[in-house]
Amino acid sequence: MINIILILFMLLFLFKSYLCINIKNQIIMDENKQKVNELTMRTLGSHYGGYAYVKVKNRQTDVKIDWKLLRAIEEGEVEIDNEKYHLSGIEYN
Repeated sequence: MINIILILFMLLFLFKSYLCINIKNQIIMDENKQKVNELTMRTLGSHYGGYAYVKVKNRQTDVKIDWKLLRAIEEGEVEIDNEKYHLSGIEYN
């Protein structure tokens, strides 16, 4: 019985890395409506304990953010060091 519980916890741990949101073809802006660059998105990921990577293609950005960021951005706004960033185009995978 204990082995089954341990196996279930290990499976949950493995699958949680796949629980993520995908923000596609959107422009990420700060409160002054300036585009936020790749470095800032990486900062968003590390600040909230998740990860973020940015792939720039044809001046559009695909951002994949760890599920730990979900609460921070579900209202479309993230604040770091008194600066607000607005996110849009959230799609759930």
